[in-house]
Amino acid sequence: QELLSRQTKRSQWADILEQFHTAFDNAWNVPDFYTASPNELHAAFDVISDAQAKAAALRPHLQSIWRDHEDLAQLHRLRIESQLKSIAYMAEDARQFQELELGIPCPAAVRAMAEEIS
Repeated sequence: QELLSRQTKRSQWADILEQFHTAFDNAWNVPDFYTASPNELHAAFDVISDAQAKAAALRPHLQSIWRDHEDLAQLHRLRIESQLKSIAYMAEDARQFQELELGIPCPAAVRAMAEEIS
């Protein structure tokens, strides 16, 4: 029973890691912001946001995944670590593009401005 439970958990984590890789690949392959159409930009920001959300959800579990499933660590650890860093940069690039090129303030900036006014 314990072995079956462990194998089931390993299989679930393997699926989640593959979903994360797919989300990363989708974010990595968004078009250049400066040449994208408005619809492509909107879709690109959504894809990057989705990958960032998946990264945030996965990050707290990584140490236990690597500890409990050494084969998954060997297969995915370096790639995941690299992807997590890249997603952070992609999200920051998207935020800066939205703020500087599109004039869309980031939520923290909006909150700070609202607090100054009141």
